[in-house]
Amino acid sequence: MIKVMVVDDEYLIRIGIKSTIQWEENGFLIVADASNGEDALKLYKELLPDVVITDIKMPKMDGLELTKRLKAINPDVKVVILSSHNDFEFVKQALTLGASDYILKATMEPFEILKTLIGVKKQIENKHTETQKIDILRNEVEQHKQFIKHKIFTEFLKGTLGPEDNNLLHLKGVGIQFLFSNFIVVCGKIDNFQEQYRKGDPLTKRLLRDSILNIFRSKMNEAYQGDVEELTEGVFVCVLSVNQVKYACEDAGVLYSAAVQEAIKAYTRVTISISISKAIYNFSDVFKAVEETLHFLKYKIFFGKNCMIPYKQIVQYNQEINHSISCEEDKIRYFLLDGQDEQVELILTKTFKNIYKEPDSLIILNYICTQLVSLLNKISIEVGFSREREKIYFSVEEPLGLESVIEIEEWFQNQFKLLSQSIGVNKCNCGSELIKEAMRYIRNEYMNNITLGDVAEHINLSRIYFSQLFKQKTGERYIDFLNKVRIEKSKEYLSFYDLKNYEVAEKVGFQDSGYFSRMFKKVVGKTPSEFQKGL
Repeated sequence: MIKVMVVDDEYLIRIGIKSTIQWEENGFLIVADASNGEDALKLYKELLPDVVITDIKMPKMDGLELTKRLKAINPDVKVVILSSHNDFEFVKQALTLGASDYILKATMEPFEILKTLIGVKKQIENKHTETQKIDILRNEVEQHKQFIKHKIFTEFLKGTLGPEDNNLLHLKGVGIQFLFSNFIVVCGKIDNFQEQYRKGDPLTKRLLRDSILNIFRSKMNEAYQGDVEELTEGVFVCVLSVNQVKYACEDAGVLYSAAVQEAIKAYTRVTISISISKAIYNFSDVFKAVEETLHFLKYKIFFGKNCMIPYKQIVQYNQEINHSISCEEDKIRYFLLDGQDEQVELILTKTFKNIYKEPDSLIILNYICTQLVSLLNKISIEVGFSREREKIYFSVEEPLGLESVIEIEEWFQNQFKLLSQSIGVNKCNCGSELIKEAMRYIRNEYMNNITLGDVAEHINLSRIYFSQLFKQKTGERYIDFLNKVRIEKSKEYLSFYDLKNYEVAEKVGFQDSGYFSRMFKKVVGKTPSEFQKGL
């Protein structure tokens, strides 16, 4: 709706204009009327109508002065002048001041007013359309500028921008300026990345990314300035130039990082772990510092979530005394199979405690996890350990994808305990409960096409382990026991029902009547027909 205000010192004129036209049906809305320019100006500031229809000669403030004042407030406001025949000079002045059109009072008819206002309405709509197009164009230009800025800065961080001598010039060309000649690199990675970021829908991911980037930028000030980008999903890299008159580079990096971590935790409900480079005094060394500081982020696994890892801490960490380390696979296997869970727990605790003392801790951690996962898989296969998982085997990516060494140790402790419980169940119950359950299942399902694998799955054992265990505990093979059950049941059908051999075979689970006859003679010593004749 186009908002309209009517201004005239004659009450009947105002009433006539307001009541003789179907305003809303034609896209207009009368929002106010006034008897003089002074009152009209106050109402305009409050209601901001799009069109003002005003008389020229009025008390307190005439139409010319009102037009001048309105245009000073809003050059886009449309003014339509109401004039008499002898007001033509005033009309010319009003048009000069920016009035859009005029209407003669003497010949004023509703259709004439409406025609004039529809023309003014088209001017407003055309202006609005033009403004929209300009805004869209401006947004496209701004988005393109931001894209180029992102691309240039990302290429710089990756070392693919071009000759180092031109890097500062390229960055300055897209609006990235470093005001000081001392630098620090700050890298951040979202904790629980898989859960918080990668699994989110595209909109959630974009909003979280933009929020984190805005926080990184908002915490810059006159003492440390620069820019930040998301280098890969969930990993952010910030390069700051530091005014060393106010702060040492390392101190500035710590202060800035602490402010970023606090704000991200408060506003996004996620946490971010941060690594900080050493002080950089030559811009050509910034890229090398980016690579190094990104590598430091891997140490977050030793410090936990929401940690801050300054360069000095990594240097000190890597100066610890070297210790030989082993995951003692043979001992773990022996104690696990022997039921000594406490010894397994102690070995794992000692192993992961020693990792912290290694100068090449990340390499050692990968090695230890690989060896322990391999051991889990080997023993699981040996004892038929079945887990409620989509994949049969453990993968080293599972523990290494966790957030800290503490979580990795807990993961291995838990998996070895579950494996120990499975071994204990097998040892205690395979000769009784598990095999009894298998035999009960066979007796209930003999008439169906059940396989060894079906029965093994029913009691949660592997096919191979179940087959060996069944033979060990019953003295016969699974297929022989199944056939005996079927033959015993077939004897009932042959004794009490008038059925053909092939009908009996089908009822007890044999698909082939010839095979049924051979199995029957093997077990009973007679063919089914001979058995029936002897009844």
